Amino acid sequence: MSDKLSTLFEQMHGTQPPVPFASPDQVRRRARQRSRRQVLAAACTVLAVAGAGAGWAVLRPSAAPPPPRPGTSVTPSAPPSTPSASPSTMPTEIPTSALLRAPDFTFIEVEVGELDDQGPDGPEWPFSTVASDCPDYRAANYPTLAQRQDVRAATYLGRDNWNARQIIELYPDASANMLDIGRVLITCRSFSVPDGADIKLSVADRGFAGDNSLLIHKLSDKRLEYIVVVRVGYLISTLSLPGDDESKARSLAETMATRLRM
Repeated sequence: MSDKLSTLFEQMHGTQPPVPFASPDQVRRRARQRSRRQVLAAACTVLAVAGAGAGWAVLRPSAAPPPPRPGTSVTPSAPPSTPSASPSTMPTEIPTSALLRAPDFTFIEVEVGELDDQGPDGPEWPFSTVASDCPDYRAANYPTLAQRQDVRAATYLGRDNWNARQIIELYPDASANMLDIGRVLITCRSFSVPDGADIKLSVADRGFAGDNSLLIHKLSDKRLEYIVVVRVGYLISTLSLPGDDESKARSLAETMATRLRM
């Protein structure tokens, strides 16, 4: 079990390091090139700055361009376009546009049955609800709950009593809240509802959308429910839906991440 816990927490914490700096041989070679072109020192300075910026922009060392050969003119290329990054400044509230919309449910026709916008005192933490009957659950063990700055929620209703529920929360340190989610899944991975069903929680997948993500299976006797968690920057979106097809949950996770970035 300890190996599983390490994997879970490393995935929630982990970020890839930057690409390596240039090797000593490369540095010396570039220095000799600059000394042979002292007349063009100013132009070389501009090119060196542009080259350094490009080196930090790539994720793989093999993607970096080779150093210019002596006597070869170099024209800096335009930087490649990149997807929208996570916001660097914490928003003051969660926009309504961050919620899923009815057309996002491409596999079923739904109506938005309820919108909830009550600020930080709105719907409770989704995993307080999930683990409400777990005898080992204590809200005081999850310190980020008191730091929640805002929350929005919506319910989506489909045919044959199909329904889904989304809650988006705003935290100063959303990564820490992801760790609290991990702790709930460890502490309450299996419990019984008094005079009711046996509940089992398990992580089916992680790291497939946004900055962090989890696909959780909640098995209540023989009824399966998916809980999709996606973090982008300061926002965490949690969606619960019937567990009939994981591809639907993964598709919605990608859409959730896109809407959180908007």
